[in-house]
Amino acid sequence: MSTGEVTPKPSAVATATTWTSRISSILIATVIAGQQFGLVTPKNAESIKSITDKLTPIADKIETIANDKKVPDMSVVIDLADQVKKLSDQLAADKKKQDEQITPKPQPTPVDPVPTPTPDQQRIADMEAQIRKLLDELAKKHEPPPPVPVPTPSASLKVLDSTGKEITQPIESGRQFKVASTTAGKWSVTSESPTTDYDVTEYPDHLVCVLRNGAKLSISHATEAPLTLTAIMVKCQDAPRPPPTPVDPVDPDKPKLGMRVLMLYESSQNHSAKQDLILNSFTTGKINDAVVNRVTKDADGRPNWRRWDVDLNVDTSSTMGKLFAETKPKAVQRGLPALVIAMGDDATIFQIPLDANEDQVIAAIEGAK
Repeated sequence: MSTGEVTPKPSAVATATTWTSRISSILIATVIAGQQFGLVTPKNAESIKSITDKLTPIADKIETIANDKKVPDMSVVIDLADQVKKLSDQLAADKKKQDEQITPKPQPTPVDPVPTPTPDQQRIADMEAQIRKLLDELAKKHEPPPPVPVPTPSASLKVLDSTGKEITQPIESGRQFKVASTTAGKWSVTSESPTTDYDVTEYPDHLVCVLRNGAKLSISHATEAPLTLTAIMVKCQDAPRPPPTPVDPVDPDKPKLGMRVLMLYESSQNHSAKQDLILNSFTTGKINDAVVNRVTKDADGRPNWRRWDVDLNVDTSSTMGKLFAETKPKAVQRGLPALVIAMGDDATIFQIPLDANEDQVIAAIEGAK
């Protein structure tokens, strides 16, 4: 079994020497050497050593923070900054006081615009820079995140069916649908179609519509915050319609026929008293009143009734002249006087007997259909 010395591995803690400890040793050695050669007075050396002893623990803390790469608590950083500031002020005050006591006040000489800092001043300035850096990092950590801009919703109109599915095909006549907006607002609906061809029920964010017979709607929607205005036009298809019923052409020269009344008589014929009364009543009596209120009128506004002698020369191209020509032969054959009542193209002939009265003639006229 062989024996040998085992060389212990140096501990990381034992070998670690902070940069502040090294700087402190160099400063102390410099002070001692200055004293031996008369460059630094004992009083100056004592002040510098005192400040160096106070700077050493501060530098150790800063180096620890830098090595950990962690953002320290705000109170720790502020305390370190205050300590460095106090030591910086103390070093400047001591140096000024000692210089005034030992060195006579020199004559004013030109001063360099940028004086070179002493090693202690540079060291303190470096510490202050590191502390400011730590403060900036700490401040950034506690800053609230920048606000995320919220996009303004864009208003739009869509045509939807009863299930909420958007309609892209033409809308059938009579089909119910919705026009929906992404936001609530005010609606405006206009149309040139008859109001019987569309139904609209309004809600804040949608309309319920039914269109018929090719109706067309112009729809707009407005909101106040933010101010938006959107518009859309919807139209339905024409509903299937049955073909129109053919109408027989009407001869424009042919007047529309209604009730017409014609009294035919022979002036040379002997009439009974009652027959004469009836003939006269057609002019100024009860029969005249009943006829005038029932017959149609011709183009010049004259009622279509006449009391004509069968021997009268009549223009047969007129409405009443044509009726005279068509009914005269039958009336003469049956016996005069005769009452002709025409309804449209149909005519009925009544013989007036010797004992007839006005009421019987009026009843025939009123009963004609």
